[in-house]
Amino acid sequence: HELRTPLNAVIGYSEIVEEDLASGNTATCRNDLTRIRAAANHLLSLINEVLDLSRIEAGKLELDLRDMPVDEVLGAALETVRP
Repeated sequence: HELRTPLNAVIGYSEIVEEDLASGNTATCRNDLTRIRAAANHLLSLINEVLDLSRIEAGKLELDLRDMPVDEVLGAALETVRP
């Protein structure tokens, strides 16, 4: 499920940009492209985390525990699914 959400954002925003370009309405394309890039980067991050879990289970990766800005993470997640 976590992989589908950013992938759906990439596909959905791509379709929106395609429709906007076809109609000549390019006013929001920059924002949509930024959201596409953010969703794609999020998807890549999730894939890397899955691979990291495999490395952790194999004993080939050490964990680095530190504080995390939860408000930034939640804000980015909301921005992806808001529209």
